[in-house]
Amino acid sequence: MLTRSDDADAEYWDFDKILDHKWSKQPGRQGKIDVKVKWSGFPEDEATWEPMELIRKDSPTVLAEYAPLKALSMSPGGNGPTSI
Repeated sequence: MLTRSDDADAEYWDFDKILDHKWSKQPGRQGKIDVKVKWSGFPEDEATWEPMELIRKDSPTVLAEYAPLKALSMSPGGNGPTSI
């Protein structure tokens, strides 16, 4: 499950799968990866971009099953390999 809040009383939402990934363009998150999450019970067009760190922390198995991410090995600027 993935948290949608940083609260101690955080609500957890189930998701079905990771659809895509991209390098974040948000201030303070450059060089980090965001993943597009398809939420359980919602259509694919309501998928949202979430920080990969949340997926890694809350659902490492789902992250491991996302094959395209395994092949991702270059930084957003093309300056060499990075670890995910």
